[in-house]
Amino acid sequence: MKMPLKAEIRVSESDAYEQTACGVLAGILRDAVRSRRRAAALLSGGSTPWQTYARLAQAPDLAGNDWADVSLFWADERFVPPDDVRSNYGMARKWMLGEKRLKATAVFPVDVSAANVRESAERYEETIAGYFGSKADGVPVFDLAILGMGRDGHMASLFPMQVFPDSKKGLAAGVDAPGGGSSRVTVTLKVLETASRIVFLAKGPDKAQAVLRALSGGEASEEFPVSLLLAKRPDTLWVLDKAAASAL
Repeated sequence: MKMPLKAEIRVSESDAYEQTACGVLAGILRDAVRSRRRAAALLSGGSTPWQTYARLAQAPDLAGNDWADVSLFWADERFVPPDDVRSNYGMARKWMLGEKRLKATAVFPVDVSAANVRESAERYEETIAGYFGSKADGVPVFDLAILGMGRDGHMASLFPMQVFPDSKKGLAAGVDAPGGGSSRVTVTLKVLETASRIVFLAKGPDKAQAVLRALSGGEASEEFPVSLLLAKRPDTLWVLDKAAASAL
C-alpha cells in the first residue's frame, strides 16, 4: 500500500539541532500535562536522542511543576545492567535523572534482573499495563514516542524481518539483535502506532538515504521496519539537521 505523505518535517542547522528538537519535545509534553495533568513518554537510545535529552533535562518546568507530572518509559533496552555503558536507562540516569537535572517522579526502566530477556519483556508488559490501567482497544496510549532510526530502517529494537511470537499481550517482546549484539526488550509496533505524537530524531549524512526512503511514500515492508509504522501513522513529526535532510 502507498503511504500518504502527511509527515511534518522540521530542518535545523546542525549547531542548533538539539535546541530545535528540545523545543519540539518540551512543547508536546507541556501540552499533555496541561490538558491531562500528566504525560507519559517513550524514550529511545542512540547518540542523537541522548544529546537532545541532556538539553531537554534543562528545559523550563513543564506546567510549572518541575517535570513531576511526566512519566518516563523506554521504547527499548539492552539486556545489560544499568551501569553498563550500553544501557539506555543508564544513559538517562547520567544525562537526565541525575542531581540538578530532570526530576521526574515516575520513571519506569526495563527490569533487567529477570532470568532472561523474554521474562524481562513480560515484566515490562505488566509495568506498562499497570501504569495505564484502562486502555484504548487494549493498547496503552503514550502521549509521546521519541524514536531514532537506523540506516536499515529499524526503530526501537524492531529490526528488519523480526517477529515477536513471545509477546503475550502484544506490548513488549524480547529480541536478539542482528549480528550477535546484546539481547533487547522492545515495545511492539502496535504500542508505537497508538502514541498520540510520534517524533523521529535524525541527524548526520549517514541517515540521509534512510530518511529519503522513509519519507518517499514507498511500500510498507518488514525489510524496512519504519515503513510499517508510517503506513499506519503517516502523521509523524521528523526533526532533521540539514545533513540528514540533504537527500529530500
